Amino acid sequence: MFEKSNLKKCKACGNDFAKSVVECPHCGKPCGNGLFLKIFIGLGAVAVICALAIPVQKDQLKGVQKVLSAPVDKVDVSGLVKVLNNPNGNTYQQLKSKEKEITGKIVQWQLEAMVVTEFPDHYLIVTKPTADVPGALLTIYPQNDQQKRYLNSINPGTAITIKGKIAGTLKGRVKINPAGLI
Repeated sequence: MFEKSNLKKCKACGNDFAKSVVECPHCGKPCGNGLFLKIFIGLGAVAVICALAIPVQKDQLKGVQKVLSAPVDKVDVSGLVKVLNNPNGNTYQQLKSKEKEITGKIVQWQLEAMVVTEFPDHYLIVTKPTADVPGALLTIYPQNDQQKRYLNSINPGTAITIKGKIAGTLKGRVKINPAGLI
């Protein structure tokens, strides 16, 4: 009843023939199902979508320029430090409400760098939390070669001044993306 047949029907003439045959022996039409072509076209479409989804460096530099030229917003830094640096007292609701309050604000802070990681088009810097300023995870897009050299020379403990847009919080740190050096 559920036997597997080694025959398939030709789409053009309707006659049966062996599955291993590429052309119908009756009418001569190609009988491949085109699976390879469908996979190839599908992978090509995925590649194009991925290529278009990656942000272009020019757009990122425009975003940094916009942030650097924008006025600094008022942020309750001491309240932010209390919420982020107090593991016993902060609750999830406090953290989320504070995150909603600060997300999108432009800040200018002097921070102490702990770790600098270089990527092809940007740098990630993790900063040390202090009593005055919370720890931060900075995504810095250098504007020129001089800034790239400076970012490569930063050692742990180096003080840097940045201006950037708060993008939220992550594990007790403020995410600032994009950010630029001042």
